[in-house]
Amino acid sequence: MGDPMGRLVALVVDRDAVVRARLQDRLATHGFETHGAVSEVEAKASIRRRPVDLLLAAPGALIAECANWPHPPVAVVVFGSSAELLTTGSTWIERGAADLLALDVDEGHIDLALKRVAAWAAQCERHAMLRNERRERDGFGGLVGRSAALESIRERLNLLAPLDETVWIEGEPGVGKKWCARALHDLSADPEAPFVVLEATDLETAGWEDRLLTASREEGGSPRTLYFVEPSSFRPDVMLRLQNVMLRITDSKPVGLRIISGSSVSLEDAVEQARLPQPLAGQLAGARLSIPRLRDRTEDIAPMALHFIRAIEQVNQLDPLRLSAAALDQLEAYRWPGNVRELRHAIEHAAILADGLIDLPHLPKSVRDNGGTASASAGKNLVARPFREAKGVVVAEFEQEYLTTLMEWERGNVTAAAREAGMLRSALQRLLRKYGLKSADFRRRSPAKAGSAPRAPRVA
Repeated sequence: MGDPMGRLVALVVDRDAVVRARLQDRLATHGFETHGAVSEVEAKASIRRRPVDLLLAAPGALIAECANWPHPPVAVVVFGSSAELLTTGSTWIERGAADLLALDVDEGHIDLALKRVAAWAAQCERHAMLRNERRERDGFGGLVGRSAALESIRERLNLLAPLDETVWIEGEPGVGKKWCARALHDLSADPEAPFVVLEATDLETAGWEDRLLTASREEGGSPRTLYFVEPSSFRPDVMLRLQNVMLRITDSKPVGLRIISGSSVSLEDAVEQARLPQPLAGQLAGARLSIPRLRDRTEDIAPMALHFIRAIEQVNQLDPLRLSAAALDQLEAYRWPGNVRELRHAIEHAAILADGLIDLPHLPKSVRDNGGTASASAGKNLVARPFREAKGVVVAEFEQEYLTTLMEWERGNVTAAAREAGMLRSALQRLLRKYGLKSADFRRRSPAKAGSAPRAPRVA
């Protein structure tokens, strides 16, 4: 938040002018731009005009409310007498106060406490800057790529960000509609505000209209974004009630409420097929955004794959992973019927199997074969499991496929297959028994033609 010169801003609230001046002077020595307020009313008015990084005040409603302000202070310090803080101090610390400051101690103690708080507030400010830089570097909250189509989407998001009008985002399943909605929210004035996803089932519970109207009328509360998932799939009665709620929200002109809809059906088709009433379509589509299919922007595949790899490394604390040229060529050749979601599942699948280098054999079979849609649904099932369990499923599939390919190649010769795989013959036999594979079955099959398929990779 700081001032244009990069200084942190502090506000001291107290009726006593001597106390205010005393604390403001000490804060100024630590580089703060300081302001004072006599009362809570004056403090709120001051903060509405200009958010602060550090708030110093006595225990009371102001401290209790500040966490819910649109721009809450980075740090809050509660001050008072030693006896008062001894009684109530733990309560304020539990509510998020950064420190307690007893005013009836010597100046050295007060200065030390303020110095500590100043360093903490500066660190929080640096972290906030790093979060913003990472958001920009990662490409609008996950919208990673270098295609002209994606760049056009980014420009459109930047134009829409400061506006409060409703936005209709359309595109095939898995293209990243929710990411676009989240990016639009992150580019708004308060990216830390709630981002609420509402599906059909959420709007079939009693009282949702009242909750939505209440949220839109809250004054001084945090801004928020509501994201409707597939509005054209809502029940007809829900659509009618939503239409009425939207009309009342529009009439009340709420500040800081943004409504975004994501649809796999175009707005025109939804209306023409009577899946969405024309009035509701107009209410939900103040602006429109269309996300192209992944196969229509193949230049985005490489940066997106690397983005997912880095995310997997971080979440699972893995050593750095690399992507081979052969694997990348196959990723770019595949048609991606499941779009970005399927690409993410494919990278997760490959990362489980790879040991440092993601190569062609680590990709899902449907991707290696350059056809089919199995990996999209399979990936969705995998991520619903704990990591270790999902890894076990993928490893089992890989082992069975590997052994089948290996034994076909060696025409059922277990000794030759073990030598090719770099395994002990007894270890290979145990694996064959594990999956019910018999060497005699492969001797009766036609041998693979030379060059018809890559040799099975070695495993440890």
